Amino acid sequence: MLVFPSFIVFIILCTENIEGSTIVELPHGKIAGHILKSAKNKNFYAFQEIPYAAPPVGPNRFKEPEEPIPWEHVLDTSKNTKVCMQVSTDYPNLNITEDCLYLNVYTPVKPTMCNHSLPVLLWIHGGQFKFESGIIDQYDPRYLMDYDIVVVTINYRLGVLGFLSTSDGTIPANLGIKDQLKAIKWVSQNIHLFGGDNNKITAMGTSAGAMAIGYINLSEQAKGLLKGVILTSGSSISPCSYQDKPDHFAFKLGKALDVSFNSNNTKDLLELLHKYSAEEIISETVFDDIYNNTVGPNIIWIPTVENEKDENALVTKPMLESISNGNFDRIPMMFGVDSAEGLSFVNDIKSLENKAKKIDNNISLLLNPRLYIPPEELTLAGEKYRTVYTQSKFQDDIAAFVKYMGDECFVLPTLHHAVLASAYTPAYFYQFSYEGLIGEQHVHISGISGTGHGDELKYIFPSKQEKLAYKNIPKEDQLMRQRVLLLFTNFVKYQNPTPCVDNLLQGVVWPQIKENSLQYLNVNSTIEIRQNLDRYLQLRSIYEKYSRKPYFII
Repeated sequence: MLVFPSFIVFIILCTENIEGSTIVELPHGKIAGHILKSAKNKNFYAFQEIPYAAPPVGPNRFKEPEEPIPWEHVLDTSKNTKVCMQVSTDYPNLNITEDCLYLNVYTPVKPTMCNHSLPVLLWIHGGQFKFESGIIDQYDPRYLMDYDIVVVTINYRLGVLGFLSTSDGTIPANLGIKDQLKAIKWVSQNIHLFGGDNNKITAMGTSAGAMAIGYINLSEQAKGLLKGVILTSGSSISPCSYQDKPDHFAFKLGKALDVSFNSNNTKDLLELLHKYSAEEIISETVFDDIYNNTVGPNIIWIPTVENEKDENALVTKPMLESISNGNFDRIPMMFGVDSAEGLSFVNDIKSLENKAKKIDNNISLLLNPRLYIPPEELTLAGEKYRTVYTQSKFQDDIAAFVKYMGDECFVLPTLHHAVLASAYTPAYFYQFSYEGLIGEQHVHISGISGTGHGDELKYIFPSKQEKLAYKNIPKEDQLMRQRVLLLFTNFVKYQNPTPCVDNLLQGVVWPQIKENSLQYLNVNSTIEIRQNLDRYLQLRSIYEKYSRKPYFII
């Protein structure tokens, strides 16, 4: 592998134009980008599908990401052609492939290492750690480009290829997050070539993307790389983001691929996995009732805590304990949730009713088994927990059940993370409550109103639906977009979402959240400061009374 001396970076030419393309010379080779138009019809420069790591294929499958392979020709980075392996029908015209470790850089200034130093927003997509990508069709930066920041979006390994592991490290853990960390390091080393400031990088993610950033924020490997983080609808202390039985599921997959496979040796398992194509591996469904709780029972390929003896380990301590003790990168943090997160779990009412009935028939399933509540206390704890939501049964109060599901995976972990972090660093918390035309359209549930999981993203990154279907966006939605963009880009620039009084935000100054006040910003048709989100204090008291060490999740 070629190693480039550090001094070479400082003598690289800024940029040049060749046949209308913008050429940037990176340490591993030249790339050619192109010019696009922002929402306000300004030019911005787009570089799509830049390699930030070597392809994780062949012998590199199930290995930590390595340095990009240098290239000699000018690499065309004017389009997205690849997304990471996943079972999806969302990419009919793209290559769904293992060779997917690429990122996209968008800058409002002509790339140069000489004249600009703009703040950087690095976006990490969600999708249950098994779906989505960072391509421009999904995360279009056209609105952000009018706010004088550089935007980076990335792909990372998903599902079994990104999160299968063995506890002895033969198959390293958290490869998908290690890809993200590799991308962050790439941005830190190279973003000055695109007009960005490597001392002003803010990582942002929603759902699984936020959960991943939560893990990165806990890692010693990441300290000093980021100026701030934005975690929306997700946290590393969510029960939907933690796997404590990696060997169990890894060997179960091996057996599913080859019924004659009976070895307990992790090296034999790795050898077996190399015999199969990526398509064959990701198409195998692994499931059992080892996690017999309702929320996310089949979320298998997700992050885990690693052996502290592994020098490449990302996180080796229980997440909740680490945050409580201040053992994380103490940089400014912004958190948020949507007012009706549970709507994301609603596919059909019948399925929802069956899940509710399952809980009612065995109330001990209400609380996640990784809270390590003593078996003799589970029923009592579950009954107390349910009364926070309803005085009847969940099957008779479906709205209450939907609220529980949204709280369990998204609201409680995100809010509790913010409260704990606030003891050590500036932390801001919002609830997005605005129901606009360009937000997600969810199944209607009587007794629930509000916005569903990730709705605020539609005001930052225009959705395909909006671009195709809506010619005339209501003025109220346009105003909301301006407000959301201002709040988020202010944090990227200043690590403070309201650094000064602004009429667009109705003169509201967003206070930091604190455990003794729990003040947060409610974003609706009006913007206002509120205090004490529903249910948090009641539910937290139950967790603190009944859960036992080690404290990984809430």
